[in-house]
Amino acid sequence: MQHFLQSEGLTSHTEPFNRLLLVGRIKAPAYVRCSDGKYLYPQDVDTSTEPPTERSTGAPVKVSMEKMSKSKHNGVEPSSVLAEHSVDVTRLAVLRGESPSSNCNWHPQKSIGPVIKWILLIWRTVGKFVEMRQKKGSVPANMAEAEESLRTERNVTVATVTKHFTNNNIHSAIRNLETFARQIRSAPLDTIHGEEYERCLASLLLMLAPMMPHVAAELWQAFSDHASLQQFQVGAVQEMPWPQTDPGFQPPFRVFVTVNDDEVYKGVLDPEAVESMKWEADELLSQLTQQQQVVMKALEGRPTLRTTLEVSKESFKAKLAAYTLTPVELRRRKKEKSQKKKLLLAEKMKEKSKS
Repeated sequence: MQHFLQSEGLTSHTEPFNRLLLVGRIKAPAYVRCSDGKYLYPQDVDTSTEPPTERSTGAPVKVSMEKMSKSKHNGVEPSSVLAEHSVDVTRLAVLRGESPSSNCNWHPQKSIGPVIKWILLIWRTVGKFVEMRQKKGSVPANMAEAEESLRTERNVTVATVTKHFTNNNIHSAIRNLETFARQIRSAPLDTIHGEEYERCLASLLLMLAPMMPHVAAELWQAFSDHASLQQFQVGAVQEMPWPQTDPGFQPPFRVFVTVNDDEVYKGVLDPEAVESMKWEADELLSQLTQQQQVVMKALEGRPTLRTTLEVSKESFKAKLAAYTLTPVELRRRKKEKSQKKKLLLAEKMKEKSKS
């Protein structure tokens, strides 16, 4: 249809979308009776035994994660989850699971539990903010380093989460926000009186609002009532602009180092330090070898035959690959590793069949 409309001059493009986004399936535990392969209802299975058994007959049951289906009796009624945990918690649990294009395993405790725990952490963080702001106070001079650390984490998180949202990687954005919430929570109490802590907490709530609007609105109301910065004192959370990084701020680059295709190090580097090396792979490897013991150990004192450096300035990532083995030696090494994995898997399957 779109091609026809374009051929008639009614539209300027042949495809209605910029790119295809495949949607994964949500899977849930399915219970199969081993003797005849019949699918059982969850309530008919005793999962307290190993292996699980059918309650009425005691027959062993196999459990596997499969696509939700009426015939497999492993479908989950959304209304029951919403009634028990609320819309915000359910939405966040689904978004947190996997990327939209990947299959997601749904388990009531494992899917919902971490989300509730995280929301409670944020709730307590805002509560502590209100409590400390009611007491009044100021940030001591010795908190300058802690405040600078908060500023860096805020800018890095805002830049990263914004990028994830743009690329529809909502699950990755949520994981970054979880880390950011823990960093705010672990900051020294004296920093709560400062403006930087306030900016961090505001950024966290604003970035959470699209995914859990009701909880974010409640938390924002309590936060804004005790905020000192004017831009946070007026308006509901849904009316506030999306957080921005500070002018001129450059997030540190995340560096991943592999030696002979084995990941040996991941860390961060200051952008100016990387720029001074002119993005030269050999120079970066030399610096990291001197600074990081794990990189030096992985090289084993052997000469480096080849290095490659992939830099993404949009996502603030640099991937450095170093090789001390020839292509022939690499293939032989991979083959040996593959054979070892197969042997280990065979041994595990053998032990499992005996038990």
